Amino acid sequence: MTYCKRCGVRAQGEDEYCVLCGAPLESLGGEEAPLYPHIKFSNRMRYLLRVLAMVSVVLVALSLYFDYVADSDTIWSLIVLGATIYGWTSFLTARRSFKNVGLMIFIQLIAISVLGYVIDLSTGNHGWMLGYVIPFLIIAAQGIITSVMLVRPLLFRDFVLYQFMIGILGILSILLMVFGLTTVCWPYITACIYSAVILVGTILLADRKTKQEMVKRFHF
Repeated sequence: MTYCKRCGVRAQGEDEYCVLCGAPLESLGGEEAPLYPHIKFSNRMRYLLRVLAMVSVVLVALSLYFDYVADSDTIWSLIVLGATIYGWTSFLTARRSFKNVGLMIFIQLIAISVLGYVIDLSTGNHGWMLGYVIPFLIIAAQGIITSVMLVRPLLFRDFVLYQFMIGILGILSILLMVFGLTTVCWPYITACIYSAVILVGTILLADRKTKQEMVKRFHF
């Protein structure tokens, strides 16, 4: 640590002259103070994640044991496993893409659809997930993204990619009805028409730069 009598300031480093006035610097002795404060990262979060991971493994193991010893028509282990995977997927996605709301909505759409189908399958496959929930999840996801794009037009370009991806899923979801995977038709017809309308509207409202970017990304 050095000191300039003329300016009355202290300086760090090995400079012999003051950078402000050019006067000689006097050494104050002692250890040099670090240029940047040392930041000690806490291991509490890592420890908590390890504990949660252990709890998840124990819950899945207990559910497998329960299915083995209990005579039940419901496969509880599938529900617990699906919920565990969904929880970890949501948590990791939120940590890594907290500012990317469009990506979070898209991943949540896929994750909730898979989790719901697992629950439906493990409870007897009543068809409510494929018949009703999935198409309305697609409509809801598109509705949320559309609302954000209308309320905050500056984010239009950030959300348009996920709007297209979810819209394409909505149109392709009608294939579940075509191949006989569901006997309920009107939700998928509604989702298909809604997705097509939203896609056309998005294309019409997009500016030239956004359209060019979409052409590059989708290789039209």
